[in-house]
Amino acid sequence: MTVPASVLPPLDMPRRPAHAVPPGATDCHVHVFAPSDRIPFSPDRAYTPAPGIDPARLIRMHETIGISRAVLVASNVYAEDLRATEDALAAHPDRFRGVALIRPDIADSELDRLHRLGFRAVRINLVLPGALRLEDLPVLAPRLSDRGWHLEVQAKPETLAEVVGQFLALPLDIAIDHLALIRPEHGENHPGIAAVLRLLDGGRGWAKLSGPYVGEPGGPRFPRAAALARRFAAAAPERCLWGSNFPHPQAVPMPDDGDLIDWLAEAVPGAAARKRILVDNPARLFGFRSS
Repeated sequence: MTVPASVLPPLDMPRRPAHAVPPGATDCHVHVFAPSDRIPFSPDRAYTPAPGIDPARLIRMHETIGISRAVLVASNVYAEDLRATEDALAAHPDRFRGVALIRPDIADSELDRLHRLGFRAVRINLVLPGALRLEDLPVLAPRLSDRGWHLEVQAKPETLAEVVGQFLALPLDIAIDHLALIRPEHGENHPGIAAVLRLLDGGRGWAKLSGPYVGEPGGPRFPRAAALARRFAAAAPERCLWGSNFPHPQAVPMPDDGDLIDWLAEAVPGAAARKRILVDNPARLFGFRSS
């Protein structure tokens, strides 16, 4: 069996952003990992994380750029083993919330246990499919909605355009990761963009203004990604979120998290709108306690 290659580590210390970050700001998309001799990676993973990407390193980065809270998205390098994320949530219950990867036959008692730990969503990955599939959602969605959870979606824009109707039919909120993975070559009128706007217009869709380098390598300004983020924020400022995607798995070159804050400021130049995206919206969606 071929062992997936290790990815680059994030920058040891990002620069402080030029733009002010409001108190209570939340990074809505990060990953943390545990030592592989304690929690082994899945043999089917797409990459091997760099060592040392633990909650302490994440918090150190966040303190540098002015972030108070974070949403830990369970990584598929563990398949559905949530222990690395669970441990971080247990250690920092006020600072972190979680997004789980689950099997469709998960017991109600297990969902309740995860809720007590701080999980507030489930992720479905249509780029690197896991145990959860589209056909599982009509049965699973009411169980998530009953707990106040939502669904987070990673999908290529052409896939999203094909299945957006299925998401709209579900009785829960839907958050789309990483600007729907739109790339510059998709243009301004790609059906994937229309799908995100349709979700936003439906009143239960959310757009993560995260990982601009995923669709537009280079940086640090990512102007086309900024234009797209501005478009989503104009459509539904009350349902946009920001995320760094730390530790930036498989990113080349490695972005600076301070640059990513300043990128958001260029995409959404109004301080009040950025406070909504960084503080108010994630507090409402993920149930963070008031400071």
